[in-house]
Amino acid sequence: MKSSASKKTALSSWGRWFKENREQRNISRGTLAKALGYKNLSKGSRKIVSWERGEAFPNKEDSQRIIRAFNISMTEWVKAQDPVDDAYRIEDLLAQSRASVEDSTRKILIENHELLLGRADEILKSPNLSQIAIHGQNMGMMYVGGVVNMILGGLISMWREGKFQTQSHYLIKGGGSPLSGSQKFVGFKKTVPHEIDMLHSVYSPLASNLGPLMQHVRRLKKDHRYSVWSLSQYLAVIGVDVAPMNIYKNGEILGRYIPKKARLELTQASEWGVGAFEFPLLLGDINKNHKIEFTVSSIYGPPVKNGRVVVGDILTGQMGAWEGEVWIFKGKVGRWTLTPSQLLLDDEPLIYWECDLPPLVARQLIYLYEGLNASWVSDEDS
Repeated sequence: MKSSASKKTALSSWGRWFKENREQRNISRGTLAKALGYKNLSKGSRKIVSWERGEAFPNKEDSQRIIRAFNISMTEWVKAQDPVDDAYRIEDLLAQSRASVEDSTRKILIENHELLLGRADEILKSPNLSQIAIHGQNMGMMYVGGVVNMILGGLISMWREGKFQTQSHYLIKGGGSPLSGSQKFVGFKKTVPHEIDMLHSVYSPLASNLGPLMQHVRRLKKDHRYSVWSLSQYLAVIGVDVAPMNIYKNGEILGRYIPKKARLELTQASEWGVGAFEFPLLLGDINKNHKIEFTVSSIYGPPVKNGRVVVGDILTGQMGAWEGEVWIFKGKVGRWTLTPSQLLLDDEPLIYWECDLPPLVARQLIYLYEGLNASWVSDEDS
């Protein structure tokens, strides 16, 4: 994912401070490059320019040399870089939250796969269940076919029919190149303790075997709208003990969601004007449909990386590697983006979590932030 706006702003602000201090002391870039230990002063000057533009930040060793060259105190230096450190800290927390959501979703999927297979008919009958996103799991082919995000109905239907598995493993994600035949799949052993393994020789040929499975999942996704449920929520409803989920803002706990009760509890009721919300829909009839205002958008990486052209799907002309799907909601204060682990407002990360939070709960957080009347929570929309 691209760097957040706050990180770019912090680096840009520090870059201006750095440039102003260098110029106030009449230190040329070449002189500073020499003080930094560069024998190639042109190379050192380019590094300094990247700092001044806010494109990079000096490491610990370079920082010590800059402090000596500028003849400033450590206190002054630390004060100037505090906003940058805070931005990096938040970015690290967001990265950790993404990994935690994917890891926790995979964990509960594997632990409860037999229970889910036993409820295959129920899952496939209800779009609320079959469309549940399995975060971090996908299947795809380089150059042709693109990538498809995995949904619960896709996995369960394939497993039940003896597909997307080997004799020893259930597969949960993977793909490869139909041109070279190279492939990489992730699966877990069918026998206890269900260890996770990387598999490199699953399908031969790849395209004729994996292609139909990808089309199967795409048809399931196309026939129905996206679910506002989550895997953890469904498991809680059918009796699995699912722990409460903390929700954060700026590194501090904003509240927690309790799947067993379908209840959102906020830590600062005075700030939000309310202490808790309950979601009858997430405990009621699983076949009850719910209107959703989000639109779904796929995210692709840069078309050129490290000097090499990246082809996402030669059949559609899509350039850049597929990076995932996000949900977009146009609110009254800006453009909201929902990823599996966070809410962004106008591309700036604002709220995040570390478990499989139902999209319906994420939407309520948007409503609360915008100060809208959220009485709809008590009504099961149709």
